[in-house]
Amino acid sequence: LREALKTRQSVLLHAECGGGKTVAAAHMAWGASQKKSRVIFAAHRIALIKQTAKTFDRFGIHYGFIAAGMRVDPLAYVQIASADTLRLKPHLLKGCRLFVPDEAHLWLAPTRQEMIDLARAEGAKIVPLTATPEAGNGRGLGSIADHMVHGPDASWLIANSHLARYRAFAPSSPDLSKVKVRQGDYVPESVDEVLGKPTVYG
Repeated sequence: LREALKTRQSVLLHAECGGGKTVAAAHMAWGASQKKSRVIFAAHRIALIKQTAKTFDRFGIHYGFIAAGMRVDPLAYVQIASADTLRLKPHLLKGCRLFVPDEAHLWLAPTRQEMIDLARAEGAKIVPLTATPEAGNGRGLGSIADHMVHGPDASWLIANSHLARYRAFAPSSPDLSKVKVRQGDYVPESVDEVLGKPTVYG
């Protein structure tokens, strides 16, 4: 990520949930704050804002919040922002040197992208974070990032004890080929023989 940012203004960091995206951002924020550079980390939900604050605390980062009802410290070089509050106060992006939009796939909406464009105009490095490098409609994130860096995949994180092993449960499609049909409808007793087993169907 550091190497990519030497030649590009906006680099998306893609990694699994629990893969260290916020830790990487905290490392960058700490380094920037040591140089007295302004950093804004922006998230959509209060739970993510609090989670980010806990990670920043581990790094000993002094920060303030740009979020309703949370501690304000306008003199702190590092700010953790609510995306909605920041949208209403775009002037707070002035002088930003590092802008980190969390859950990057949610930043494609015009009002969100405007904030990225404002930070870009300020000359800030943009580091969007996501475990989902495309929107729900399949749209890519090229409009908010010039390049993408991939973190370790889930299998590596599990093998190296960074994520827990898991058991996956998924719905299956039942075989209805042997179900009897009467007057165009399935015969209920015949359906019960196939579907009346302790299996997840969907």
